[in-house]
Amino acid sequence: GHYDLALKLLDDAVKTRRECLQKDLKAHPAVAVSLAKRGLVLFALERHDEALLSLSEALEQRRRILSFDHLEMGKIHCAIGAVHYRRGDAISALKSFTSALEVQRLWLEGPVRREAIVFDASVTLANMGRIYVDRAECDMALYVYEEALLLQTTVFRKDHESVLTTLGNIAFAKARKGDHAKALQIYRGIYRSQVTKAGGPDSRRAAETMGLMAAMHLQLRHHGEAAVCLEALLDWQRRHLPGGDPALRNTETALRKLRRMLGEDDHELASTLSGSTADRSTF
Repeated sequence: GHYDLALKLLDDAVKTRRECLQKDLKAHPAVAVSLAKRGLVLFALERHDEALLSLSEALEQRRRILSFDHLEMGKIHCAIGAVHYRRGDAISALKSFTSALEVQRLWLEGPVRREAIVFDASVTLANMGRIYVDRAECDMALYVYEEALLLQTTVFRKDHESVLTTLGNIAFAKARKGDHAKALQIYRGIYRSQVTKAGGPDSRRAAETMGLMAAMHLQLRHHGEAAVCLEALLDWQRRHLPGGDPALRNTETALRKLRRMLGEDDHELASTLSGSTADRSTF
Protein backbone atom coordinates (compact mmCIF):
# COMPACT_ATOMS: atom_id res chain seq x y z
CA GLY A 1 0.00 0.00 0.00
CA HIS A 2 0.91 3.68 -0.25
CA TYR A 3 1.67 4.00 3.44
CA ASP A 4 3.74 7.18 3.17
CA LEU A 5 0.89 8.98 1.44
CA ALA A 6 -1.59 7.55 3.96
CA LEU A 7 0.56 8.80 6.82
CA LYS A 8 0.69 12.32 5.38
CA LEU A 9 -3.09 12.40 4.99
CA LEU A 10 -3.63 11.09 8.51
CA ASP A 11 -1.18 13.61 9.96
CA ASP A 12 -3.26 16.33 8.28
CA ALA A 13 -6.48 14.74 9.53
CA VAL A 14 -5.26 14.64 13.13
CA LYS A 15 -4.14 18.27 12.98
CA THR A 16 -7.35 19.50 11.36
CA ARG A 17 -9.63 17.57 13.69
CA ARG A 18 -7.75 18.81 16.75
CA GLU A 19 -8.14 22.40 15.55
CA CYS A 20 -11.73 22.19 14.37
CA LEU A 21 -13.36 19.57 16.59
CA GLN A 22 -11.39 18.97 19.74
CA LYS A 23 -10.40 22.58 20.50
CA ASP A 24 -10.56 22.93 24.29
CA LEU A 25 -12.01 19.45 24.84
CA LYS A 26 -9.82 16.76 26.35
CA ALA A 27 -10.91 14.23 23.74
CA HIS A 28 -12.99 13.83 20.59
CA PRO A 29 -14.03 10.57 18.86
CA ALA A 30 -12.96 11.75 15.41
CA VAL A 31 -9.48 12.60 16.68
CA ALA A 32 -9.25 9.18 18.37
CA VAL A 33 -10.19 7.46 15.10
CA SER A 34 -7.49 9.32 13.14
CA LEU A 35 -4.88 8.66 15.82
CA ALA A 36 -5.65 4.94 15.78
CA LYS A 37 -5.45 4.74 11.98
CA ARG A 38 -2.23 6.76 12.06
CA GLY A 39 -0.77 4.29 14.57
CA LEU A 40 -1.61 1.35 12.31
CA VAL A 41 0.06 3.02 9.33
CA LEU A 42 3.17 3.78 11.39
CA PHE A 43 3.19 0.14 12.47
CA ALA A 44 3.07 -0.95 8.82
CA LEU A 45 6.03 1.36 8.17
CA GLU A 46 7.88 -0.29 11.09
CA ARG A 47 8.10 3.02 12.95
CA HIS A 48 7.15 1.23 16.13
CA ASP A 49 7.91 3.88 18.76
CA GLU A 50 5.80 6.46 16.94
CA ALA A 51 3.06 3.90 16.38
CA LEU A 52 2.96 3.16 20.09
CA LEU A 53 2.63 6.86 20.94
CA SER A 54 -0.20 7.39 18.44
CA LEU A 55 -2.12 4.29 19.52
CA SER A 56 -1.66 5.08 23.21
CA GLU A 57 -3.08 8.56 22.70
CA ALA A 58 -5.99 7.09 20.74
CA LEU A 59 -6.63 4.71 23.64
CA GLU A 60 -6.53 7.54 26.18
CA GLN A 61 -8.98 9.59 24.12
CA ARG A 62 -11.31 6.60 23.83
CA ARG A 63 -11.20 6.12 27.59
CA ARG A 64 -12.39 9.69 28.06
CA ILE A 65 -15.24 9.24 25.59
CA LEU A 66 -16.42 5.63 25.81
CA SER A 67 -17.09 3.11 28.53
CA PHE A 68 -14.20 0.71 29.08
CA ASP A 69 -16.04 -2.24 27.61
CA HIS A 70 -16.47 -0.75 24.12
CA LEU A 71 -15.15 -2.97 21.34
CA GLU A 72 -13.05 -0.14 19.92
CA MET A 73 -11.01 -0.22 23.12
CA GLY A 74 -10.27 -3.89 22.57
CA LYS A 75 -9.09 -3.28 19.02
CA ILE A 76 -6.68 -0.56 20.14
CA HIS A 77 -5.34 -2.74 22.98
CA CYS A 78 -4.73 -5.51 20.43
CA ALA A 79 -2.92 -3.13 18.07
CA ILE A 80 -0.73 -1.88 20.92
CA GLY A 81 0.07 -5.49 21.80
CA ALA A 82 1.21 -6.13 18.23
CA VAL A 83 3.51 -3.10 18.38
CA HIS A 84 5.03 -4.24 21.68
CA TYR A 85 5.62 -7.69 20.18
CA ARG A 86 7.43 -6.24 17.18
CA ARG A 87 9.55 -4.13 19.53
CA GLY A 88 10.60 -7.32 21.31
CA ASP A 89 8.68 -6.58 24.53
CA ALA A 90 6.75 -9.83 25.01
CA ILE A 91 5.59 -9.02 28.54
CA SER A 92 4.02 -5.69 27.56
CA ALA A 93 2.51 -7.34 24.48
CA LEU A 94 0.92 -10.04 26.62
CA LYS A 95 -0.51 -7.43 28.99
CA SER A 96 -2.07 -5.52 26.09
CA PHE A 97 -3.53 -8.67 24.52
CA THR A 98 -4.96 -9.65 27.91
CA SER A 99 -6.60 -6.22 28.20
CA ALA A 100 -8.05 -6.64 24.71
CA LEU A 101 -9.42 -10.06 25.59
CA GLU A 102 -11.06 -8.75 28.77
CA VAL A 103 -13.03 -6.28 26.65
CA GLN A 104 -13.87 -8.85 23.97
CA ARG A 105 -15.07 -11.40 26.51
CA LEU A 106 -17.66 -8.94 27.82
CA TRP A 107 -19.18 -8.78 24.34
CA LEU A 108 -18.89 -12.53 23.81
CA GLU A 109 -21.00 -13.12 26.90
CA GLY A 110 -23.87 -11.06 25.46
CA PRO A 111 -27.05 -12.50 23.94
CA VAL A 112 -25.71 -12.29 20.38
CA ARG A 113 -22.34 -13.79 19.49
CA ARG A 114 -21.47 -12.15 16.18
CA GLU A 115 -18.87 -13.65 13.88
CA ALA A 116 -16.78 -10.45 13.87
CA ILE A 117 -16.47 -10.47 17.67
CA VAL A 118 -15.51 -14.15 17.73
CA PHE A 119 -12.96 -13.54 14.99
CA ASP A 120 -11.36 -10.62 16.85
CA ALA A 121 -11.21 -12.57 20.13
CA SER A 122 -9.68 -15.61 18.43
CA VAL A 123 -7.01 -13.40 16.82
CA THR A 124 -6.17 -11.99 20.24
CA LEU A 125 -5.91 -15.49 21.69
CA ALA A 126 -3.73 -16.57 18.77
CA ASN A 127 -1.40 -13.64 19.41
CA MET A 128 -1.14 -14.65 23.06
CA GLY A 129 -0.44 -18.22 22.04
CA ARG A 130 2.37 -17.11 19.76
CA ILE A 131 4.05 -15.34 22.67
CA TYR A 132 3.69 -18.39 24.90
CA VAL A 133 5.20 -20.61 22.20
CA ASP A 134 8.10 -18.18 21.78
CA ARG A 135 8.67 -18.41 25.53
CA ALA A 136 8.50 -22.23 25.44
CA GLU A 137 5.36 -22.14 27.61
CA CYS A 138 3.57 -24.69 25.43
CA ASP A 139 0.91 -25.66 27.96
CA MET A 140 -0.24 -22.04 28.20
CA ALA A 141 -0.12 -21.75 24.41
CA LEU A 142 -2.34 -24.81 24.07
CA TYR A 143 -4.75 -23.40 26.65
CA VAL A 144 -5.35 -20.17 24.72
CA TYR A 145 -5.36 -21.88 21.31
CA GLU A 146 -7.98 -24.35 22.52
CA GLU A 147 -10.09 -21.49 23.88
CA ALA A 148 -9.88 -19.84 20.45
CA LEU A 149 -10.96 -23.10 18.79
CA LEU A 150 -13.90 -23.49 21.17
CA LEU A 151 -15.06 -19.95 20.35
CA GLN A 152 -14.67 -20.37 16.62
CA THR A 153 -16.61 -23.63 16.41
CA THR A 154 -19.65 -21.90 17.93
CA VAL A 155 -20.08 -19.75 14.81
CA PHE A 156 -17.84 -21.15 12.04
CA ARG A 157 -17.91 -24.42 10.13
CA LYS A 158 -15.23 -26.95 11.02
CA ASP A 159 -13.53 -26.39 7.66
CA HIS A 160 -13.55 -22.58 7.97
CA GLU A 161 -10.14 -21.05 7.34
CA SER A 162 -10.01 -19.54 10.84
CA VAL A 163 -10.72 -22.91 12.45
CA LEU A 164 -8.07 -24.64 10.33
CA THR A 165 -5.53 -21.93 11.22
CA THR A 166 -6.20 -22.45 14.92
CA LEU A 167 -5.90 -26.22 14.54
CA GLY A 168 -2.54 -25.58 12.86
CA ASN A 169 -1.48 -23.48 15.84
CA ILE A 170 -2.46 -26.29 18.19
CA ALA A 171 -0.51 -28.80 16.12
CA PHE A 172 2.54 -26.52 16.13
CA ALA A 173 2.40 -26.15 19.92
CA LYS A 174 2.02 -29.93 20.29
CA ALA A 175 5.10 -30.42 18.11
CA ARG A 176 7.10 -27.88 20.10
CA LYS A 177 6.11 -29.78 23.23
CA GLY A 178 7.42 -33.00 21.67
CA ASP A 179 4.09 -34.67 20.90
CA HIS A 180 4.79 -35.19 17.21
CA ALA A 181 2.31 -38.04 16.85
CA LYS A 182 -0.59 -35.86 17.97
CA ALA A 183 0.63 -32.98 15.83
CA LEU A 184 0.72 -35.28 12.81
CA GLN A 185 -2.82 -36.45 13.52
CA ILE A 186 -4.05 -32.84 13.60
CA TYR A 187 -2.18 -31.91 10.42
CA ARG A 188 -3.77 -34.88 8.65
CA GLY A 189 -7.21 -33.64 9.63
CA ILE A 190 -6.37 -30.14 8.42
CA TYR A 191 -5.14 -31.52 5.11
CA ARG A 192 -8.33 -33.52 4.58
CA SER A 193 -10.36 -30.36 5.09
CA GLN A 194 -8.14 -28.32 2.78
CA VAL A 195 -8.38 -30.74 -0.13
CA THR A 196 -12.18 -30.66 -0.01
CA LYS A 197 -12.40 -26.85 0.08
CA ALA A 198 -12.08 -24.38 -2.79
CA GLY A 199 -8.60 -24.70 -4.23
CA GLY A 200 -8.45 -28.34 -3.30
CA PRO A 201 -5.25 -30.38 -3.13
CA ASP A 202 -3.46 -27.95 -5.43
CA SER A 203 -3.82 -25.01 -3.05
CA ARG A 204 -0.83 -23.39 -1.38
CA ARG A 205 -2.19 -24.09 2.10
CA ALA A 206 -2.61 -27.78 1.36
CA ALA A 207 0.97 -27.90 0.09
CA GLU A 208 2.23 -26.17 3.25
CA THR A 209 0.37 -28.70 5.38
CA MET A 210 1.92 -31.53 3.37
CA GLY A 211 5.34 -30.13 4.23
CA LEU A 212 4.44 -30.00 7.92
CA MET A 213 3.26 -33.60 7.78
CA ALA A 214 6.61 -34.55 6.27
CA ALA A 215 8.41 -32.81 9.13
CA MET A 216 6.35 -34.72 11.70
CA HIS A 217 7.02 -38.04 9.92
CA LEU A 218 10.74 -37.28 10.04
CA GLN A 219 10.57 -36.54 13.76
CA LEU A 220 8.80 -39.88 14.26
CA ARG A 221 11.34 -41.64 11.99
CA HIS A 222 8.62 -42.58 9.51
CA HIS A 223 11.06 -42.16 6.65
CA GLY A 224 8.95 -43.81 3.97
CA GLU A 225 5.90 -41.70 4.77
CA ALA A 226 8.07 -38.58 4.94
CA ALA A 227 9.40 -39.34 1.45
CA VAL A 228 5.88 -39.65 0.05
CA CYS A 229 4.94 -36.26 1.53
CA LEU A 230 8.11 -34.61 0.26
CA GLU A 231 7.56 -36.00 -3.24
CA ALA A 232 4.05 -34.52 -3.30
CA LEU A 233 5.34 -31.21 -1.96
CA LEU A 234 8.15 -31.11 -4.51
CA ASP A 235 5.72 -31.79 -7.34
CA TRP A 236 3.59 -28.82 -6.22
CA GLN A 237 6.61 -26.54 -5.83
CA ARG A 238 7.92 -27.39 -9.29
CA ARG A 239 4.59 -26.43 -10.81
CA HIS A 240 4.05 -23.24 -8.82
CA LEU A 241 7.44 -21.81 -7.78
CA PRO A 242 10.36 -20.40 -9.80
CA GLY A 243 13.15 -22.87 -10.47
CA GLY A 244 15.60 -21.19 -8.11
CA ASP A 245 13.19 -20.74 -5.21
CA PRO A 246 14.91 -21.60 -1.89
CA ALA A 247 11.90 -23.60 -0.65
CA LEU A 248 12.02 -25.82 -3.74
CA ARG A 249 15.77 -26.35 -3.39
CA ASN A 250 15.40 -27.19 0.29
CA THR A 251 12.77 -29.81 -0.51
CA GLU A 252 14.99 -31.35 -3.19
CA THR A 253 17.90 -31.51 -0.75
CA ALA A 254 15.78 -33.04 2.01
CA LEU A 255 14.32 -35.63 -0.33
CA ARG A 256 17.75 -36.52 -1.70
CA LYS A 257 19.13 -37.09 1.79
CA LEU A 258 16.08 -39.11 2.76
CA ARG A 259 16.32 -41.34 -0.31
CA ARG A 260 19.94 -42.06 0.48
CA MET A 261 18.93 -43.04 4.00
CA LEU A 262 16.38 -45.41 2.49
CA GLY A 263 19.08 -46.97 0.29
CA GLU A 264 18.03 -45.71 -3.09
CA ASP A 265 20.78 -44.75 -5.54
CA ASP A 266 21.06 -41.46 -7.39
CA HIS A 267 19.52 -42.89 -10.56
CA GLU A 268 16.39 -43.89 -8.70
CA LEU A 269 16.29 -40.52 -7.01
CA ALA A 270 16.56 -38.68 -10.32
CA SER A 271 13.78 -40.82 -11.72
CA THR A 272 11.60 -40.06 -8.73
CA LEU A 273 12.18 -36.32 -8.90
CA SER A 274 11.84 -35.94 -12.67
CA GLY A 275 8.91 -38.26 -13.22
CA SER A 276 5.49 -36.78 -13.89
CA THR A 277 3.07 -36.90 -11.01
CA ALA A 278 0.22 -35.22 -12.80
CA ASP A 279 -2.07 -38.17 -12.11
CA ARG A 280 -1.50 -38.12 -8.34
CA SER A 281 -4.70 -37.73 -6.35
CA THR A 282 -3.10 -35.43 -3.79
CA PHE A 283 -1.49 -32.73 -5.96
